[in-house]
Amino acid sequence: MASHDIKPTSHDEVENAKDGGDELVGKHYTPESEEEKALDKKINWKLDFTVLLVLSVSFIVSHHQPPEPPLW
Repeated sequence: MASHDIKPTSHDEVENAKDGGDELVGKHYTPESEEEKALDKKINWKLDFTVLLVLSVSFIVSHHQPPEPPLW
């Protein structure tokens, strides 16, 4: 390991990193056009359907019990 290649971080670099991180707090993606909104909705429906399908199959597989043999 080349730990001698790491230079110490200055106080100014730390403060700049702290100040720069605040830009992302509280921001999220918002579609800018009706086409983007429609595409987002379409993708969300597909993701919802996929998650529901996976959870349903998982539930069915995990709760499947084979029938008991007859008692003759």
